[in-house]
Amino acid sequence: MANGRMDSTAGLRPEAAEIFRRLDALGLKQRELAQALELEENKVSKTRIGERQFKAGEVLKAMDWLNS
Repeated sequence: MANGRMDSTAGLRPEAAEIFRRLDALGLKQRELAQALELEENKVSKTRIGERQFKAGEVLKAMDWLNS
């Protein structure tokens, strides 16, 4: 448990887990990530719960966006 919440990244692929950990650490919202990746918000939600995987290009774009 981190910050009083269960770790929502358990069971995700390492690259997706890192994206969501950083998103949370920076206080950003899934909506903002979806906009940065030019995805529908529900695709980011499905990725977070393990129903979808990020494509390689999405991982690279997300990491670049999170590092900017």
